[in-house]
Amino acid sequence: HTLRGHKDHIYCGFLHQSLLITGSKDDSIRVWAYEEPYECTTVLKEDICKSQGTHGQDLLGVCCVLFDGQRLFSGQ
Repeated sequence: HTLRGHKDHIYCGFLHQSLLITGSKDDSIRVWAYEEPYECTTVLKEDICKSQGTHGQDLLGVCCVLFDGQRLFSGQ
């Protein structure tokens, strides 16, 4: 299935019951209903996903996500 919505590569995904959470290079996290028609229900995007790396390069994107049923964790 193709998930349409992210504007760049999807780096990670986490499945929790009927939800699929994806993190992308576009600095967003999307929550999808993991059943037909696989629609995006929530978009989280914050500038906090952008920061400077130790060598001056920009670190962009959401590289990992974890959802415990109540809290959503993400990492760069």
